[in-house]
Amino acid sequence: IITDPRLTLDEWNHVAVTFDGVSFIVYVNGELVFSTNDFVGRTPVSRGEYALSIGYINNYFEGNIDEVRIYNRALAANEIVNELIDGAISTNLLTGKFVRETAVSGGLILPNGFVMLSDGKMLVSEKIGRIQLFEPDGVIRSTFLDITDIVNESNDRGMLGFVVDPNYDVNRHIYVAYTYDPPEVQNGSGYAGPNGLGARVSRISRFTANQNGTFVDPASEFVLIGKNSTYANIGTPDKKPGLTEPHSCGELDAPVQDCIPADEDSHTIGDLEFGLDGMLYCSTGDGGSYGRV
Repeated sequence: IITDPRLTLDEWNHVAVTFDGVSFIVYVNGELVFSTNDFVGRTPVSRGEYALSIGYINNYFEGNIDEVRIYNRALAANEIVNELIDGAISTNLLTGKFVRETAVSGGLILPNGFVMLSDGKMLVSEKIGRIQLFEPDGVIRSTFLDITDIVNESNDRGMLGFVVDPNYDVNRHIYVAYTYDPPEVQNGSGYAGPNGLGARVSRISRFTANQNGTFVDPASEFVLIGKNSTYANIGTPDKKPGLTEPHSCGELDAPVQDCIPADEDSHTIGDLEFGLDGMLYCSTGDGGSYGRV
């Protein structure tokens, strides 16, 4: 099947193909672009590992593909459109109606999260363990929080979770999740030193900003989860542990409570989000190696 050129380059396009045993129909962005009855009576045939392919041999699709869905019946035209409106893909995005604006530019190192405040200012978190405060015009006002001296940001590690309290305007609380470099590693080197690749632990902590909301004292840290994420509970701080070596936060038969292991530089601490129920939700990896898990 070959249709006329219909895809818009460098934009997401929604493509749907239906076959009800009679009509073979192709839709692009909700619009019918091709139809034929040449395949009446045919049924799908299983071909093992090639049961479904997008492109074939020397005709592979040269682009990105996301949100692939397969139905056990042929969708009607109105259902195709509803998929665009109510599904994961927006018609505005497909028709290029979004406007791209630069909110902030420069002055950041590996930014990985942001929060808009009620006064129009923006907090932007950096993987290295820092949060910057931006004015509404996108200019950095100040460093809001700096805990780079206790954050291990080697490879996939770092301060990966950041969220403000739903009642931030009153209590000035913010929350971060990070891989922890305890004081004992500060005089070390290599795997055992700051940002070293040796085994570590993680924390989820609450910090409190000053009343004006312009600065957070690192000393205001209150550890929510990981009170026992300490140097004493790191298995092998000077190297990545082997399968038979001590692991951080204890072993399976004797785990250390309130401790988050980060023995490898992958699968570490994750995201933080407040739910509609007002509860704080956190995610974390298994602390193991992406090459062995």
